[in-house]
Amino acid sequence: MYLIPKELNSKIKITKYLYLKEFFLFLVGMGLVFSFDSLVYSSLLLVYYVFSALVIIFLISLSRYNPKKDNYEAVYYAFTRKRNVFHSISVEETDKKCHKQRHI
Repeated sequence: MYLIPKELNSKIKITKYLYLKEFFLFLVGMGLVFSFDSLVYSSLLLVYYVFSALVIIFLISLSRYNPKKDNYEAVYYAFTRKRNVFHSISVEETDKKCHKQRHI
């Protein structure tokens, strides 16, 4: 009898909260940051490194509004979406919004 795995697209974990893909994306991002540090004024380098690391961490973290997507994917989808396409909104979704607004 063979065991069949339920999930084939599982992420590889390095630690409890860090995945291999996120680690490599962080390294690539910081590599780009260090390659452009010669363009930054020398007294602002520490601020530049901290800000860049925080931005990279934000971009590789999971999006709150798009399940199973990272923030960089959500930003990409926001910039590349077709603005002339109609998206239907369900009646239940509008009822929930109206109900929340009445109780505020």
